[in-house]
Amino acid sequence: MKPNYNNQLLYSHYSSVQGRLPMIIAARKSRTRNRAHQLAWVFAIVLLVSGHAWAQSGGESLATSGTAPETGNALEFDPNRLVARIDATLKEMLYSDAAYQHPRTQMMLLELRQAAGQGADAEQLVEIARSHQDRLPFSHFWIRPPREGEASPGPEPVIALSEPEDGLFMLRIDSFNDLQADWVAESFQTIVDNDARGLIIDLRNNRGGTYSSGFIAAHLFDQTSSSGTLFARPVRQPILAGGVDAFPSVAVQDIESVDHLGRLIREHGAFTLTVRPSEPHYAGPAIVLTSHATASASEPLVYSLQRSGRVMLIGEPTAGEMLSADTVDIGQGWRMFAPVLDYITGDGQRLDLRGVAPDVPVPAGQALEAAMQSLNQDEPTE
Repeated sequence: MKPNYNNQLLYSHYSSVQGRLPMIIAARKSRTRNRAHQLAWVFAIVLLVSGHAWAQSGGESLATSGTAPETGNALEFDPNRLVARIDATLKEMLYSDAAYQHPRTQMMLLELRQAAGQGADAEQLVEIARSHQDRLPFSHFWIRPPREGEASPGPEPVIALSEPEDGLFMLRIDSFNDLQADWVAESFQTIVDNDARGLIIDLRNNRGGTYSSGFIAAHLFDQTSSSGTLFARPVRQPILAGGVDAFPSVAVQDIESVDHLGRLIREHGAFTLTVRPSEPHYAGPAIVLTSHATASASEPLVYSLQRSGRVMLIGEPTAGEMLSADTVDIGQGWRMFAPVLDYITGDGQRLDLRGVAPDVPVPAGQALEAAMQSLNQDEPTE
């Protein structure tokens, strides 16, 4: 169960779909160090909680669709009825009518209808939808047939703090689905207490999750900042016309749950997420590592940190998959994942299908080495 990042692991938190089971693993370690802030012990905390990134589990939703479940025997598969339900549900729930009417969306629906008319089986329909994923005018889309007897995936790391080199700390965050504010605060407390001369935040394997990405920015910013605005189809025009200030804002520290954000959408159609500074505050040099897999909720964090000048981005352009999506029942045991809310940054930019470009572009596998070299070069000589 112990993560195998490197022999300098300080602690980690794990996420799993296998219920809630806390485990604490403690270990002592002696190290000879000449620095006043010697670390005499390290510990690992493993916490098994439920949930995974959207690409694996179908994602975390900020709003729920009004589409009602359809009853029926999954063994009596009717491809025509299924495709009709896919079409109707997309028309109802997509974040904009233009996205539904887009020629690429309509082309996928046409191919699905044609295949269904020829008696396509489940595998063929899934493959048609998958073949269009990279061509659709939006991210966050899939359809899945009934999953019987599927084994639950094992635990995956959410957050891990390590010290790959004396005084350089690395915070690896692989998911924003189950990230807790106190886990982040513990990490930054260790970093600050030990007078870190540099911090590397590794988001190369982070496929996103929820609003909890804002917990990271809270310990890096020294003033309140916007993390962007999520909005539904009915208020699309006023939002894109610059009317963001007419809608409520909520600090990430004040969010009660994902349902809290869902209520804001149902009542107002949009909300802006803000981040207040949190203690402990880390004011030292920081670098964020990115890859083509850095996606969804990771991208507003990356964008806001880069735009503020607070960090340097090293690695590859991010995925460009920033929308809020929901999983819905489309009948016959099938499920569909599709975007219900659009997103713009604090300065009005869309990140979906665009992503965030790094300041120093290097292959993801070389990003850590490049970051450590940069931080070592920046360290003042005595």
